[in-house]
Amino acid sequence: MKVKSISLYELRIPFLFAITHTLKSRERSFSIVVEIVTEAGTYHYGEGAPREYVVDEPKAIILKAFREISPTIDYNTTESIESIKAISDTLSDTYGVPSLSSAMEIALLDVYSLANNITIDRLLNPDDIKHELSAYSGILSTSDSNKFSEILQLVKKLELPHVKIKAGHPDDVNNVKMARELLGENVDIRIDANRAWDTETAKKKIPQFYTYNISGIEEPLITSEIKNLPLLAKEINVPVILDESLYTLEHAQFYSDNIASEKIIYNLKMSKLGGPLRASEVFRHAHKHNISCALGCNVGESAILSATGRWFAQAHPVKFLEGSYSKFFMEDDISTTPLGFYIGGKTDRLTATGTGINISKNKMQAFITKIDAIVK
Repeated sequence: MKVKSISLYELRIPFLFAITHTLKSRERSFSIVVEIVTEAGTYHYGEGAPREYVVDEPKAIILKAFREISPTIDYNTTESIESIKAISDTLSDTYGVPSLSSAMEIALLDVYSLANNITIDRLLNPDDIKHELSAYSGILSTSDSNKFSEILQLVKKLELPHVKIKAGHPDDVNNVKMARELLGENVDIRIDANRAWDTETAKKKIPQFYTYNISGIEEPLITSEIKNLPLLAKEINVPVILDESLYTLEHAQFYSDNIASEKIIYNLKMSKLGGPLRASEVFRHAHKHNISCALGCNVGESAILSATGRWFAQAHPVKFLEGSYSKFFMEDDISTTPLGFYIGGKTDRLTATGTGINISKNKMQAFITKIDAIVK
């Protein structure tokens, strides 16, 4: 399908309350959105979420990559999954901008999926392995005791089977205790420290959570000591969940070589890995080495990334599933109907071709800023 123009936007949607963890506090979302318009008059969107504490992606580099790569995208690019993947690899590996890679790849997959009448999950997994879609997790990302209690009650009301609780603040152990007492023993609780502790502190801190039967600890070590993750994994009794430390296939290979498979879980995110095709590569590597994967999300993802995450979960059996949270804490979303889930974290499978969502131009205009455009 011939491309007429490619535009780059910044997307910022206010939150209903601040979302906080040890690395960042946010009161609004921040994503970049790529819009592809074809000669046929169709519109296609992709999204990425730059996070400087994962990969440093200066705006100037994102803009340079966009201006240099967009003119090379033509009819042949949209007609081949291999060509789409090559664009993603160049943006992620050569320019170092995986969030732009994610946005561009999702928009191009939307074009390809609709043109070829193939759903995105089949594009990601042609073998079409059947599996039950994981239930969505609840995420408690606040150190405010009143807000924590309020969200915890919502999690209980929704009967979510999995919960992730942010740690690294003075009340973290008490919050996990409160969650276990309210939710009962059948709910899976995992902890996310967001690189809060040095190695010696982590060795002392993590066992304090054992009483409450946690299933894993995400990113426990400060940035300067992540080299100690293999050593720490050997010394603690729960798996280490890798997020900020895992954003390339090379990282996945390093950790599978240096940590026992039962002691790690890979937390995959579309944006940090450069899009669903690149995330699929990491999943396949993990599967080959008997390593479980979670599908994570960045705070403030719009319906574009939420839908892409669901397609990914339909194509790959993941242990934990995050996302589709916009209706719980964002002022609005840019789709005509926001994605969500039901009691028990259950949801419907997406079945339409393309990303499966409809973007509202009016909503887009309320929250976006145009950065650049390439007219073919």
